[in-house]
Amino acid sequence: AVVSTQSTGGAVNVVTREDMTRIYLDNPDIPSKRQVVIFHCEFSSKRGPRMCRFVRKEDRDRNSYRYPSLYYPELYILHGGYKEFYPLYPDLCKPQNYVLMADPNFAEQLNHWQKICKTHTDSNGTTTVRGFKSRVRSQRQLNLP
Repeated sequence: AVVSTQSTGGAVNVVTREDMTRIYLDNPDIPSKRQVVIFHCEFSSKRGPRMCRFVRKEDRDRNSYRYPSLYYPELYILHGGYKEFYPLYPDLCKPQNYVLMADPNFAEQLNHWQKICKTHTDSNGTTTVRGFKSRVRSQRQLNLP
């Protein structure tokens, strides 16, 4: 999933839950104003929504003692994903090109990251394949004009 925030001034590619925890949840960047976090992937149908749900749950768990406060109260999923966003707003994208996730030139890299995303190493060093739910819960989605 890719995460865009006001503080990064752009997008950060975060592949695993462990990276998301390390980058955003272990040391949250809490500005004085509310920070909007936008999750997306190519279509915003699997990876982006899945990571958004993970962050919401972790954020809620870490802040349960001060409910309803959260580190990141505004989480959004980019409707239609990067595939729909890029043709409408190419000037907002860096680099200014779009390569399909399934591009044959990157098949080896895609395979590599798909394996990483589907495995999990617990604190004992045991690696297991993660199960994914096929049902996507409704999320607040950011619709651009």
